[in-house]
Amino acid sequence: MFGRTYLLSEDHYRSLVDLSPDIIYRLDKEGRILFISNAVGQLGYDPEELTGKLFEEIVHPDDHGKMPAHFVERRVGGRSTRRMEIRFIKKNRTIQNYSLAQVTVELTSRGKWDVSDADIANPRKRFLYSQGVARDITERKLMEEEREKLIVELKEALFRIKTLSGLLPICSSCKRIRNEEGRWEPLEDYIRKHSEAEFSHTICPQCAKKTYPNYFK
Repeated sequence: MFGRTYLLSEDHYRSLVDLSPDIIYRLDKEGRILFISNAVGQLGYDPEELTGKLFEEIVHPDDHGKMPAHFVERRVGGRSTRRMEIRFIKKNRTIQNYSLAQVTVELTSRGKWDVSDADIANPRKRFLYSQGVARDITERKLMEEEREKLIVELKEALFRIKTLSGLLPICSSCKRIRNEEGRWEPLEDYIRKHSEAEFSHTICPQCAKKTYPNYFK
């Protein structure tokens, strides 16, 4: 009866694993795949073809150093790996656009021993396997990158664009403006410093008649 209950329980949990969109896996002490869920199909693999292979074979080479050797996590509890970002390589690695041949995942993993976590200090404990969950965050990462790019562009735009606002202390006679240091400077100079405006000098009709009465009547 006990054996039947165990088999039913194992089948129940296996069905839950297969329904999960996350890649769930189990590695031996050498980092070889003992089990990997059907969600790995999003990388173009069948679980059977990966069984027995090193887990690191599907990990981007530049990310191998982010995790313990061969991605075998032996730690448990709060010391284990939590939400580590790495990249998985798809089976079809010949895609011209390399960014489409990889996905970014958030990896959480821990070690499994023949003792409970509370008894992990037991010197006679025996390591069984490493297990973990990889969640695809590629779309989220792309959105974050686009957001960061937009923020940088906005900061650069704000840096380039200066606006004039508030009350400007201007002389009613010579039209000089008192700046932040209390000095009076020509209107043109002040506007150039505080905006992107440039001046193209000309003369209005009223001033033309006043200044050059012989030419403008």
